[in-house]
Amino acid sequence: MTNKISFAFKSLKPLSMNALYKTVMIKDKYGKTKPRRAKSKKGVDYEKRIKLELLNRRYEINKFETETSVYESFLTSTIVCEVPKSKLVTKKDGGVSKTSIDVDNIPKALTDNIFSFFNKLDDSIICSTHVVKRFSPDNNYNIYVEFTRRELIELDDL
Repeated sequence: MTNKISFAFKSLKPLSMNALYKTVMIKDKYGKTKPRRAKSKKGVDYEKRIKLELLNRRYEINKFETETSVYESFLTSTIVCEVPKSKLVTKKDGGVSKTSIDVDNIPKALTDNIFSFFNKLDDSIICSTHVVKRFSPDNNYNIYVEFTRRELIELDDL
């Protein structure tokens, strides 16, 4: 039984849900203009990059998904986002950059895109997420994701 599945998204800058979508004005059948959410160009590119990695791992994904029962299991996720040092630290005082990606904005867009690739599972099966933002050794944006299957009995351990 495969208890873990991991993905590496090299040179992929994480996007927040706000950057994934844009608001566009659309006319309804009565001629009234209403705001609607649509995928932004950045959002479309982000999804394509994720899908490419997932397509290469289709066999492993199917195996993991087949062995995971939503009635017996839940998932924990670990997300590590590597950020170039120049994007994380300011040059002036060496403090944390205000334009750096917020760590709490990383998981939602990422997990939604990964789980759109699964057939039977969705991200509601995730009961715990650990997100880490750190310096990138290769000075690129890199994202590493790992899902670990745990039995429902282990819920008390968290």
